[in-house]
Amino acid sequence: MSMGRILSFFGSRSRCGTSQTALSLALKLADIYPEKKVLLIHMEEAPGDEYTDAIRENMGTIRPLLENGLWAADEIFGRSLLKKNLYAIGGAGKPASAGLFHPDASAAFLTDMAAQCGFVICDCGSDLSHGLCIGALTASDSRCLVIDQSESSLRRYEWMRELIRKIGAGPDVYVLNGYMKNDPCDTAYISERLGCETKKIFTLPFSKNGREAELCGRPLAEYKDRRYAKDLCRLTEYLTNDEIRP
Repeated sequence: MSMGRILSFFGSRSRCGTSQTALSLALKLADIYPEKKVLLIHMEEAPGDEYTDAIRENMGTIRPLLENGLWAADEIFGRSLLKKNLYAIGGAGKPASAGLFHPDASAAFLTDMAAQCGFVICDCGSDLSHGLCIGALTASDSRCLVIDQSESSLRRYEWMRELIRKIGAGPDVYVLNGYMKNDPCDTAYISERLGCETKKIFTLPFSKNGREAELCGRPLAEYKDRRYAKDLCRLTEYLTNDEIRP
């Protein structure tokens, strides 16, 4: 069986849309590749239930198995089915859990799970000190940095950039979430400031449904927002090397 792709999403700060973006991409992949398993896994401290309350498995309960390498992927998939071919595993769900997960064990777990599915989508949160996050970033085939147009978002990434470089987890893709065209912090400015190619910056537009999605716990991918759907397709095409229709 061929190895599935591991795609990670890491936020420059909290509340910049990392979980929403990871979930929307997972839903899109599950829809366009019905023959493949798609696993969304929260490699972070948070439980990951903001946009779905159907998650039954989490990294907190899996942690003892990571220590001795005795997890069984088939059993974990059996407990983590959301719908059809989409599976989900919640985060640690425990405060101050950063030191409870070894990055190498976390990376080995992801690699094993990826061997049995088409895509593993990792929501890494925004805490670079967490063992789950580090393990996911180092194991990933593609790393996506989620930022927004605020100064605090850019400054926090600049503050973390040296540490990210040291662990060999620099971003391959920059996702500019909540994008507004008239904002002076546009893609050209971000490209120059962060030293990245403009073609690697993918925008996800500000959506009028954003607040409702947050309050109701729904992914934006479920709303009939043409601009959001179109930009999500562009990101998906880049990450999969496939042509995809909105």
